[in-house]
Amino acid sequence: MGMKEIFIRTDEENIQHKQLVDRNRRRRELLKQKQQEKLVVIPQVKNKLQLFSNLVFNFFFNSLFYRIMHSYVNQIGVICQILFQLMIHIVLKHMFNNVQQCLIMKQDPIHMKLCLLNLIRHYQ
Repeated sequence: MGMKEIFIRTDEENIQHKQLVDRNRRRRELLKQKQQEKLVVIPQVKNKLQLFSNLVFNFFFNSLFYRIMHSYVNQIGVICQILFQLMIHIVLKHMFNNVQQCLIMKQDPIHMKLCLLNLIRHYQ
């Protein structure tokens, strides 16, 4: 069996060994820092993608909402015009019927004027 050899380092070798250990420690710390930076960059990229997708969604939603509201406003305008015309038609028909009744009953013109004035006041 062999004899055990004991190695004794010189001061110069100890200094070189400490320098080597220090360099390895710094290298490991740099690697850890780079890995942490990569981990921080990935969420930032995800956040930027999320922000971009939110902006795109909001743009399309707002443009769709504007188009829908614009069409509703146009439809409401048309409906209001139709209702207004219908209301005018009903009022005129009612007035015409009253005038016809006055003519049929052969009432005097003063009474007819009073009937018309009452109708006008009623629809104001």
